[in-house]
Amino acid sequence: MLILANTFRSTGAVLFFIGALGILGYLLYNFVIGRKEVGSEVELAANKKPYLDDEQLETKKLDMSLTMGLGLLAVIGLGLPLYWLGEPGRQSGYTDFTTGQLASRGETLYEELCSACHGPGAVGGVAPYTVTDTEGRFVASVQWKAPALTAALYRFSTEEIRYTLNFGRQNSPMPAWGAPGGGPLTAQQIEELILYIQEIQLAPDELATEVEAGIEQAARFEVTAADPSLEGDDAIDAAIEEYITSATPAELGKLVFNNPGSQGAYSCARCHTAGWSWDSDLVALDPEQPFGSLIPLQVSGGGGFGPNLTSGATTRQFLTAEDHAQFLRVGSQDGVAYGAFGQGDGGGQMPAFGGCVGDRDTTEFSPFVGFCEIEIDGVPDNRGGMLTEEQIQAVVAYEREM
Repeated sequence: MLILANTFRSTGAVLFFIGALGILGYLLYNFVIGRKEVGSEVELAANKKPYLDDEQLETKKLDMSLTMGLGLLAVIGLGLPLYWLGEPGRQSGYTDFTTGQLASRGETLYEELCSACHGPGAVGGVAPYTVTDTEGRFVASVQWKAPALTAALYRFSTEEIRYTLNFGRQNSPMPAWGAPGGGPLTAQQIEELILYIQEIQLAPDELATEVEAGIEQAARFEVTAADPSLEGDDAIDAAIEEYITSATPAELGKLVFNNPGSQGAYSCARCHTAGWSWDSDLVALDPEQPFGSLIPLQVSGGGGFGPNLTSGATTRQFLTAEDHAQFLRVGSQDGVAYGAFGQGDGGGQMPAFGGCVGDRDTTEFSPFVGFCEIEIDGVPDNRGGMLTEEQIQAVVAYEREM
């Protein structure tokens, strides 16, 4: 075996040596043959002729060549900087164009999938829904108030809206639309929906008008319930104005808390009062009947999607009215505890009422960044929140008396 191995190794070495000599010889032959043609291209090429000599070159031809070179340098030295000066505008224009195209696709998706509940243009609507008890047994078929989305980015960040679109809202008609929650839409389609929602957000003055109109609606309910004999628009309007003008902070807070405008988009009751979203008039079920748990009557702040605020819950959660007000201003954030002892787990479900938070989780390169930044009379400013400071303080007063 050793002899056989040596034979193969020796044969391979001989073949390698012969091959190396052949390649070396080929290269040497081509080098020697090639040297004879160096410098002979002009004589060998019949279509070539000697170029102009120095006396002929150093005339107008040289001046023309230098002028053309100077012109080219001017284009490079001045034209390129001018071109790059316009680059930010081109990038901005492309971003706006792309965003507009994606938002247009989002509008199409919205009209196909969302408008049946939230209404055309996302101004609010109703959604058919089946209410069940905690055992999953049928209770009632209702028309659920689906809120307007025209102020969604004032109170929720884009990440919070994305989460709701992906996973829906439990115990409500809002389904999971995104693939992470088992829905039919891709991540790209969810982004297109968010861009459309961004485009339809109300201006700050329009939003303030909508909130005030809702407060007047809530006041109308109060004055007509207190005095059913009121008749005529003028009499009712006068009673509403007097009621709002003379209302205590807590009374005003009740109106803001129960604001029915835009299907409850600006209210607290939509989440914190069970049955508010479908005008529940059910009575509690007889506990002796085998229908599962009781259906709660509408108790203002008694708890629903959001926690129960009655029986001093807010005063235990927030030791001072200012802490309470600050939470209403900024809402909750996912993973950030809140409350006197960190009772809240974050989650991002509690909206911000006192400041625009649409940009709260966007990055520098996000297409959503800059929503909260606006200009007022040419001066950079930030959008305010849905509620004024007076309205927030009124809600604090009302909730702390529950």
